Amino acid sequence: MVYISLLRAINVGGNNKIKMDTLKEVYQSLGLKNVKSYLQTGNVVFEADEEKILQLEEKIEIGIEKRFGFRPKVIIRTLDELKEVVAKIPFNDGKERLPNRLLVMFLAEEPTNEAKAQLVQINTTLEELHLIGKELYLYYPESIANSKLNTNVIEKKLKLYGTARNWNTVTKLVEIGQSY
Repeated sequence: MVYISLLRAINVGGNNKIKMDTLKEVYQSLGLKNVKSYLQTGNVVFEADEEKILQLEEKIEIGIEKRFGFRPKVIIRTLDELKEVVAKIPFNDGKERLPNRLLVMFLAEEPTNEAKAQLVQINTTLEELHLIGKELYLYYPESIANSKLNTNVIEKKLKLYGTARNWNTVTKLVEIGQSY
């Protein structure tokens, strides 16, 4: 089975530094196969016997903590799930959007209805958001840097954590996964 793991909050602002070659070694030491990393933000594609996702996430988190001394959150999707994320893109209204300003925030779990109601109350002028299952599709036409709709706000409203990747990264991870 092909899996894609997304590490939350590593190599950001000089904190929680992990070199990708060393990260790959950790994954291999855990018995994961054909490990490939993409970019320095903690995107890892690998093969493993079919396992429960939550157990696999915890196994990787513990392995990273033992090696690096901190424990980042890990969110895993199967290749099929990631392909579905790409297929379900809700921005099919004909408007042109820049792929580097289109993000998918991968959430640890599906938010409750109460949390969803809190999210839609955020006053967004230009940004667009669509929540589909455990993925939040976000478009920042100007930039995320000045937006009130940042990941901290989203996590607080949804009462769960996630990690975001831009559209180019998401599609590249699918491409890497399909090469297995």
